[in-house]
Amino acid sequence: MMIWRKEEPNTGGMYAYKVFGTFSDVSAEEFLQVQVDVDYRKVWDPTAKQLEIIDTDPKSLSAKDHRTDIIYWEMIWPRLFSNRDYVYQRRWVLDEEKNIVVIVSRVTDHPDAPNRPDTYRVTSYWSYMVIKPSTNFSEPGIEFGLTYFDDPGVNIPSAVTAWVALSGLPDFLCRMRQAAKDYKNYICIKKQEDLLSASILTDKDEEIIEAEDNNSNDSSKVLVNLDGANFARESNIVNKTYSHESLSNNSTIESSAANNDNIVYFSNNTNNNNNNNSINGNDNGSKSEESATKESDKDLEQNNEQETGYFRYLFLTKLFA
Repeated sequence: MMIWRKEEPNTGGMYAYKVFGTFSDVSAEEFLQVQVDVDYRKVWDPTAKQLEIIDTDPKSLSAKDHRTDIIYWEMIWPRLFSNRDYVYQRRWVLDEEKNIVVIVSRVTDHPDAPNRPDTYRVTSYWSYMVIKPSTNFSEPGIEFGLTYFDDPGVNIPSAVTAWVALSGLPDFLCRMRQAAKDYKNYICIKKQEDLLSASILTDKDEEIIEAEDNNSNDSSKVLVNLDGANFARESNIVNKTYSHESLSNNSTIESSAANNDNIVYFSNNTNNNNNNNSINGNDNGSKSEESATKESDKDLEQNNEQETGYFRYLFLTKLFA
């Protein structure tokens, strides 16, 4: 690994840095993902307090070989200093024909990331990275070059700049290398977590559906019970009405039977009552007619007997006179 620095014009002694290195155990595809996966950057970089994509070029959403994003990044600084935050545009392109990857970042503004009072907004930052695989993008072995400039807004002593060139930057690149080697494991664990969370959500949805089904069954049971109660009430009302009508009909029949000096037997069926009443009425009528006929016959017989006795009395009196 080799590091150069060059004083940037009109910056008051600030330096731009250039790094060239090779990694034999990292593929170009993994190294690219370490640069562009903001969620993974928060895992392996302890200085990234907040890092998120706030906007994306719609034309690059479905592309697999290029993308353009607007990123907000808050970087942790030591105590007695405010954290530094960045809003920058990042563009990357993967060219398979030239067998190269280019990543370009530069500060910009965005309405979704206004200035914050608790951080210092860095307004001068740019970086260029080129990644070239030794064979292909999926095989281990790369060489890369990085050039960047950053104005943190504070005068940095020469001792600090020397430490950055000699120790800080190489340590950062070594962490980046290890992150690229661990990227496959990170993706596997993330997929398992996603599957687990999806299964938990599915179980919760099934429990909710079962609870809704139980509630619906309970409500249907309540409705059935209510319907049964209403049916029972209606049945009681009908029975009471029917019994009242039956009693009234019975009293009417009994009164009519009493008037006719006849005993009438009836069932609980109203139609049978009516039929029985009509039959009994006809029977009563026929009986009354028969009794009247018999009485008339008796009267005639009595009259005949009286007349016969009277004629006998006259005949005897005339005979024994």
